[in-house]
Amino acid sequence: MSEKAMYRGFDPEKQAKQEAWIVDRYGQGAQTAIDTQKQATRDWKQADYDRSQAEIAAILTALAKDMADAMPADSGHVREDVRRLHAWVTRSWVKPPNREAFLGLANLYGEHPEFRALYEARAVGLTDYIMAAMRAFAEVELN
Repeated sequence: MSEKAMYRGFDPEKQAKQEAWIVDRYGQGAQTAIDTQKQATRDWKQADYDRSQAEIAAILTALAKDMADAMPADSGHVREDVRRLHAWVTRSWVKPPNREAFLGLANLYGEHPEFRALYEARAVGLTDYIMAAMRAFAEVELN
């Protein structure tokens, strides 16, 4: 699938700027991770991409509900929702992110203005809640 089709409605120039920001912020290892992710999803069909987008939307909805229900970010229920997030990430990263990588992703969500805006548009405070939940999950579940 072409990147244009994969990211329909998403500006390739904007994608390139986001990737450059990530590499500038996190170093050359981030470029390797980006290249690996692109390799892992290169054979995806539109249905694969659509399914992935629907899944992450459901995960974010569940986490927003957890936050609205005042569930502690380190609770078992929230950990199950973050387990779904971890599995979702794994499908496009080729291998499951270890503790360091998952914590790095949590930090990226908090530091990158577009990720933060995306999550905050769903619910005010959701970015920090997701970060806390990812950190709690990583500390308990990942090596």
